[in-house]
Amino acid sequence: YNAEKKQAGSYFSTKIWSFRMKCHLCSKWMEIHTDPKNHDFVFVDGVRRKAEPPETPDDEVEPAVVPLSDDQREKIATNPFYKLEHTTQDKRTAEKAVPRLRQLQDISSRFYKDQDTVNRILRDSFRETKRPLI
Repeated sequence: YNAEKKQAGSYFSTKIWSFRMKCHLCSKWMEIHTDPKNHDFVFVDGVRRKAEPPETPDDEVEPAVVPLSDDQREKIATNPFYKLEHTTQDKRTAEKAVPRLRQLQDISSRFYKDQDTVNRILRDSFRETKRPLI
């Protein structure tokens, strides 16, 4: 998009920017403002937010690291049995994650083991597609 960028105001010392642009499909104008207070954008005119839930590739995949609440931190600091129990759960979670991490390392090593060869193959394919254009 070729947007017109203007300063629409300020939030403390941070500038609020206004972006005004034409839609490439219908030639109508849309305007979006930055919102530094909420770390977001405000859709002012000609556009609306598309509300979609974030994509999750696997619903059964648990997050590897779950942040602790203040209550849990306090219990860990004061209760040795809770700390021991929590440490045991952390070890089990880490053991469950090991196969997936190994799988990711194997995939990464297969693709990036020899950077020079990968680069050469990519450049050769690029030259082959470029040759007919010349």
